[in-house]
Amino acid sequence: MVKGHTARVYGESQVIVMKNPRGTTYSKDKKLRMEKATLSILTEGDRFKL
Repeated sequence: MVKGHTARVYGESQVIVMKNPRGTTYSKDKKLRMEKATLSILTEGDRFKL
């Protein structure tokens, strides 16, 4: 659920959030590359800024 600029995780699933990637590029076969990203894995009840 999103309220303003904050999202909250509901249910049994998880949410993966990646922030601040640097050097984002794509290979010739269109695979994503990035470095130095912050990765968060969130579960029910967690909140994060959009």
